[in-house]
Amino acid sequence: MSDRDPPPEWLEHSPGGRAPSAFSTGRRILIVDDEPDLAESCARLLGLKGHECFRAHGQLEAMTMIDQLVPDLVVTDLYLSDGDGLAVARHARRRIRPLPVILMTAYHSPDAVAAAAEVGAVDYLLKPFSMAELDRAVNAAIAPDPLPVRAPHG
Repeated sequence: MSDRDPPPEWLEHSPGGRAPSAFSTGRRILIVDDEPDLAESCARLLGLKGHECFRAHGQLEAMTMIDQLVPDLVVTDLYLSDGDGLAVARHARRRIRPLPVILMTAYHSPDAVAAAAEVGAVDYLLKPFSMAELDRAVNAAIAPDPLPVRAPHG
């Protein structure tokens, strides 16, 4: 790809998001959700916090983006229209440098929490969640030594 070629269609930056400079604490974050409005809201918030955000709308697209973009963090829905976030999490965790993963879902169950812990997710957000909860989870996940998955409050 030359400098003049447009980026692939799946390479969606968050509007208002900006690429972090070498001196910022911003990270590359992949947000995976088949609900475009939620993915966009998450990308906007995290973009305003200085992170470079990318969106994928399904499992296969997310796995391709993980391999090509090598994000610093993956935030994925548990249930996707073409698969599931557990497969995305496993794929992210198999990298040479395992990527932290935050799972989010509207369908809370003890089995989902156990599955999130089993794939090495660093957090688990129950939808609907506040942007403050997302911000807290992202900050904890990109900390030098993120804690293992916790059960959601509520």
